[in-house]
Amino acid sequence: MAEPNNTLAQATNLGRILNSQTISDFVGTTDTNDFFTFNLGSRSSFNLTLNGLSADADVQLLDSTGGLITSSSNGGSLSESITQTLNTGNYAIRVFQFSGNTSYNLNLSASPFDFAGNSTAAARDIGPVGVQSFFQDAVTSSDTTDFYRLAINPNSSLSITLDNLAADADLSLLNASGTVIRSSSNGGTIADSISLSASEVRANGTTYFVRVNQFSGNTAYNLTINGSLPDLAGNSTATARDLGNLNGTQEFIDFVNSADTNDFYRFTVGPNSNLTARLDNLAANANLQILNATGTVIGSSSAGGTAADQVTLNNLAGGLYFARVLQSSGDTSYRLNLFATQPDFAGNTTGTALNFGTLNGTRVFNDEVRPGDTNDFYRFDLTGGSTVNLTLNGLTADADLRLLNSVGTVIASSLGLGTIAESINTFLLAGTYFAQVSSFNNASTLYNLSLSSNLVPTVDLAGNTPGTARNIGPVGVQSFFRDRVSSTNSNDYYRFTINPNSGLNIVLNGLSADADLQLLRADGTTLVRSSSNSGTTEDTITLTAAEVRANGTEYVVRVNSFNGANTAYNLSINGSLPDVAGNSTGAARNLGNLNGRQEFIDFVNGADTNDFYQFTVGPNSNLTARLDNLAADADIEILNSAGTVIGSSRLSGNAADQVTLNNLAGGLYFARILRFGDTSYRLNLSATQPDFAGNTLATALNFGELNGSRTFNDDVTSTDLRDLYRFTIGNTSTLSVNLSGLTADADISLLDSAGTFIVGSSNAGTSPDFFTRSLTPGIYYVSVDRFSGDTLYNLRLVAA
Repeated sequence: MAEPNNTLAQATNLGRILNSQTISDFVGTTDTNDFFTFNLGSRSSFNLTLNGLSADADVQLLDSTGGLITSSSNGGSLSESITQTLNTGNYAIRVFQFSGNTSYNLNLSASPFDFAGNSTAAARDIGPVGVQSFFQDAVTSSDTTDFYRLAINPNSSLSITLDNLAADADLSLLNASGTVIRSSSNGGTIADSISLSASEVRANGTTYFVRVNQFSGNTAYNLTINGSLPDLAGNSTATARDLGNLNGTQEFIDFVNSADTNDFYRFTVGPNSNLTARLDNLAANANLQILNATGTVIGSSSAGGTAADQVTLNNLAGGLYFARVLQSSGDTSYRLNLFATQPDFAGNTTGTALNFGTLNGTRVFNDEVRPGDTNDFYRFDLTGGSTVNLTLNGLTADADLRLLNSVGTVIASSLGLGTIAESINTFLLAGTYFAQVSSFNNASTLYNLSLSSNLVPTVDLAGNTPGTARNIGPVGVQSFFRDRVSSTNSNDYYRFTINPNSGLNIVLNGLSADADLQLLRADGTTLVRSSSNSGTTEDTITLTAAEVRANGTEYVVRVNSFNGANTAYNLSINGSLPDVAGNSTGAARNLGNLNGRQEFIDFVNGADTNDFYQFTVGPNSNLTARLDNLAADADIEILNSAGTVIGSSRLSGNAADQVTLNNLAGGLYFARILRFGDTSYRLNLSATQPDFAGNTLATALNFGELNGSRTFNDDVTSTDLRDLYRFTIGNTSTLSVNLSGLTADADISLLDSAGTFIVGSSNAGTSPDFFTRSLTPGIYYVSVDRFSGDTLYNLRLVAA
């Protein structure tokens, strides 16, 4: 009998996903589809696994309207899996029968991205606040506290709201020294709020910390921080704020309340323009109208409550218009985005692509993608082998860039997050190609697309006989060559040497006509191995290390045209290297503490599908991992100490992969390289850590009076040899200082206010250092000094 969740409209609602959920169900002949809906409270890394299958079933990830985001459709009873970064919002999952009847287990998990620091020292600095600053994050059992640092005009009032909770979390406001001055701790999922009048703001200073802390359970949250601003928008069409000509996006922050119920904005657009006006970040109900030059409403939106309002008008006549924001109920700040564009000149498919002919030099196009026009295609031709550069920039929202061949297959892509510029650099043979600009998640953005090419002259670099073969010397992980064979140059020869303990792999590809591959001994006549696949299919030759030793250490490679065919080609010659990186987290290559940049050359292939690197970083570190110099597809993942993936890049082909993670907690991490084809690679790992403690008495971290205990986490390195902490003792006290968590030798000492040594501890190696001392009131310093090696540390000071 069919279940009630067989359509999107009847989907089982799983609520908000935070951490993991498992659902067991069935699909088959009488129940072909199961739909589930869920919500994410903040931008998260989402993971889905469908397993426990006895027949073939597949799974799709959908947006709130049922639009396909991605899918997994392995054959038979193989498990399905999906990993995707998703923004805040509603989503759906479809589990459906492919063949047969089967029960299944659907496992879902979501890991929110942690943008806020876990202490006042590591607080997310949001700078000065105006009418409204809005943040989404989460607190969980592994991230119990989030801190935000803000500055505010002393004449402004301050309002803070914590809501959209799925479990109990509380709110505190701290002054610049970390003392709590106001808090709100409503039970359950009730919103918490804190308000200060302008006089209370002046009494407590202009710098504050906001703390969100878990009370019970895991929950995403919305945090809204409001500081009042002057009213910049007029209250009628006659006094409207003049924006001039609107071509692109402009954003405004303001408010409406009982004393200022209307805000007007005046602007002009060009002929046949498309206009989108969006009103969001609301704390109460406000509505949006678009008026023509006579003040007549030509478009409006009045969604209820705090829901965003949006008006879209296409093919507007050129001239004067007004946007009106009007209070419906309650006082609220708002964000108004006005976005106007001229007509779309680029087609939305390869068949309707803007064809600008031969790309010779540089061409630049300015256009937009938006809901209803999510893809722009540009068609171009190359008359010969060329280096091609595509750049997409000028973004105000997330858009991606892809390069397609003449049949519409993606051959390279750039899929960076947010407004980061996208770029593709590659070598292409003569032919027809397409550049595709696509909106991510239906985002609206203008863009600049630049395409340039440089024709690579056809020069015959390889000899035409074994005696004149191009001598490429010893081969290691990879040697790569481009050339051409034709009716007048039917043979290219390459001579090389190889280590007798190495295996050998040779690949001939990038063909536009039939060419074949041979491996000859050093005499240039004795055939060792050949490959002669038909058409443009790649040819490969592989020798084991034992086969290399049996045939010698010098060889000749022959590339020959079949029946005088004319084709460019790519030739890759690989000699295997020892595998330096381990194949699991337990066997990972240990890089020690990563503070700066390290580079590694290695390879992955059919017998070595994973390489792992182990390293530690200091607290609040920023990490960039880049994987490039690829001959085939390989991907990169960053894992935490538990082996959970916290960042990944999976660009196709030989495009470079890059992962950037900011504000990492100090500790152990892994970089993993995954094989999709056989390739050598270059891995660059770069980590930088904020230095919170100064290096001199004048720049020492001053944390004020020590009354009780204080703990600090930092590091000392070859470029940051010393960390100094300044404090005062108010009453005669016994000071205890402990230095622990070391991975190399570091020492501690106590200095008086003039920097004179009082007492210290210098145990060898990674043993903790400790001392106690009775102190009279005054100013003191604790110094942490590197002795040998770079190390993270935990410093604890107690005055009793």
